[in-house]
Amino acid sequence: GDPADAGLPYLAAASFGTHPGNPPPAGRIFPGNFDPLFLASFGANAPPFPGFQGTLDPAGNALFLVVLPASPALSGVRFSVAAATVGAGGIRTVTNAAAVAVR
Repeated sequence: GDPADAGLPYLAAASFGTHPGNPPPAGRIFPGNFDPLFLASFGANAPPFPGFQGTLDPAGNALFLVVLPASPALSGVRFSVAAATVGAGGIRTVTNAAAVAVR
């Protein structure tokens, strides 16, 4: 986390790809693609994406989850997650994408 962003609202999203990314306002690049997973997860706050929107804690951290059903069909699925904080003037900080592989 970044203490400079403490208390700011954030939005997270999952995506099946990380390139080329979505160019948001202010020229920052969100490392995800506009795919069905992105559209379903962006700013969600209910299963299977609880906490994909919220407010950073005093240390500038947040916890968001991807809650998947126990299904062998999901084994090997790969996706990424990333988040951005929003402050005065729009998007403030964008995280790197974190890769996830379902086992």
